[in-house]
Amino acid sequence: MKNIVLSICMNYDYTIFERFVGSLLDVTNNTDLVLFISANDINHCVKLQNIYNSLKYVVVDNKNIHIVNYRFILYYDYLINNLNYNYIFICDSRDVLFQKDIFTHHLLEKNYDLYIFNEETNNITVDKCKFNSLYINKSGLNIHNLVENKPVICVGTILGNMKGILNYLKEFHTLLLGLDPINKTYYGTDSGINYAIIYGNLLKSINVYVCKNSDCLVYTMAFPIHLQLIDYNTLLNNNLITYNNNICYCVHQYDRLPDIIKKNISIKYDYTI
Repeated sequence: MKNIVLSICMNYDYTIFERFVGSLLDVTNNTDLVLFISANDINHCVKLQNIYNSLKYVVVDNKNIHIVNYRFILYYDYLINNLNYNYIFICDSRDVLFQKDIFTHHLLEKNYDLYIFNEETNNITVDKCKFNSLYINKSGLNIHNLVENKPVICVGTILGNMKGILNYLKEFHTLLLGLDPINKTYYGTDSGINYAIIYGNLLKSINVYVCKNSDCLVYTMAFPIHLQLIDYNTLLNNNLITYNNNICYCVHQYDRLPDIIKKNISIKYDYTI
């Protein structure tokens, strides 16, 4: 069975489309990529389809719901009509790079239903993070007690099998549609819903694995960059981003890196933002 990556990529320059699509499809096999785009982006995707026949796109109208929230409805609706996939990766696009085939990572041999990704924050927990606390407030969900002293987890990268992803997306769909209309329009509401699902224990029948950056499946970089945890002298190996000298299969939020580092990430694509 094939694997699939689902992402929104809307109203960006062609270079951003090329960078995301190319970095994924150059390193993966037997993998489809579906991008949810605006009408303005069709030409970018048509151009890339001449290079990558695994790329598909869907033009969407997110109406009065912010696209970062609405994307989970798009993913759910697409997958329930396309069930013949093994693993599914839902992720951001603009700030995501693929360096190796994520679907061959050894952690998938553990056969968990869902893989979520901790952010490397030292002692900063959800309730102590001003950004994540704001996102919960924007969601309108009364979950402040659920996130006390809980690790920060990323809503921008989630991997799983069909059972795990569909159950996650079904819960997300239910929570989002139950919010007041104003909360659906806010950037960051998706993070609040993510915490409600994970820390509210709504996935009772799903085996969840919580990944760390040191697993090198997804390296979530924003906090390590902000907290100055990275040794830039050892970060790159042959133009690839590493963690503890191990190549990371996927890198998220690399755009926060200093420009001098971004310029050396790859010789094929322009990774400066």
